[in-house]
Amino acid sequence: MIRRPIIRRVSYAVASSLLAVMLLGPAGANAAIPALDEIQYPAPATVGAGELAAVVFGVTNSGKSTVSQLFLDVDLDGWTFYTAYPSQGTCTADGTGCTFGQLKPKKTASVIIVLTPTDASATVKGTFNTTGLGSGSDDASHGDQWDVEATVTVSNDAQDVAGRFIDEDGNPIVQNSQALSDTNPHSTKVVAPQELIGVSVQDGPDAAEPVCYLTAAECENLFGDPSVINVAQGGTFPGFQIVIGFDRSEIVGANANTLTIYHEYDSTYEIIDTKCSFTPNSETPKSLPCLTVKNLGGGDLEATIWTTHNGVMKGLG
Repeated sequence: MIRRPIIRRVSYAVASSLLAVMLLGPAGANAAIPALDEIQYPAPATVGAGELAAVVFGVTNSGKSTVSQLFLDVDLDGWTFYTAYPSQGTCTADGTGCTFGQLKPKKTASVIIVLTPTDASATVKGTFNTTGLGSGSDDASHGDQWDVEATVTVSNDAQDVAGRFIDEDGNPIVQNSQALSDTNPHSTKVVAPQELIGVSVQDGPDAAEPVCYLTAAECENLFGDPSVINVAQGGTFPGFQIVIGFDRSEIVGANANTLTIYHEYDSTYEIIDTKCSFTPNSETPKSLPCLTVKNLGGGDLEATIWTTHNGVMKGLG
């Protein structure tokens, strides 16, 4: 008996293989878009005129695959570039782009871009992509681009508002007008706890009032303008120093021996009434929070407060 070759089955197998190749197409054409979560914020949101500001841009790889190359294009129109601090990789000398290299799952790549805003309200825009510097919105490989932006507002109100970015060489003190008077009855100063952070302070009639968690009668004893402190977009630190000046015109029921501070933060509060105690040759108190109060003369008081949190503070008589 003569066996005939089974041509149909062979042809079908070849056709099926060709179909599979056609469906797959060129390698990587249907590769999944990386799962990246954007990070974008100003540091701080408000700065004094001519002061250093910063924006923080980044992405976290929330997927399961490694991104082989990550880039960031930055639009700096309306800004004077100062420097940049990438968490990995390098940035161009003019700050218009950064190359981060590989980004593994659950890892974050970010950059602090330090600059001086030239407009009253200036927005920095950027685009992360996996194609290369200069590709930006032209990245059409498989749609992998992520837009970020952050806005910094410039304040000319030196009496009530101050803010800037503390760079590696910067003076850590951020303060508004410290000259107390009937027209400027409140002053606020922060000594930053570390470098590469934004710090802002605000007091005066336009500052946000704290939420009072005390009894109604106790809340009536709060006095003075609120001091709003924002260090590095919130968070907890080992300890930092805040100095608040009270003009005699706003002090109610308190003196240098009895003044305490109400501090509202993170949907809770603390009463700062413990006097600071220092070990010899140490500039940091033994325990926090605490305060010292100095009589400036004429009934004006100055409270130096050590705490671990941002928030809003008022005097408590």
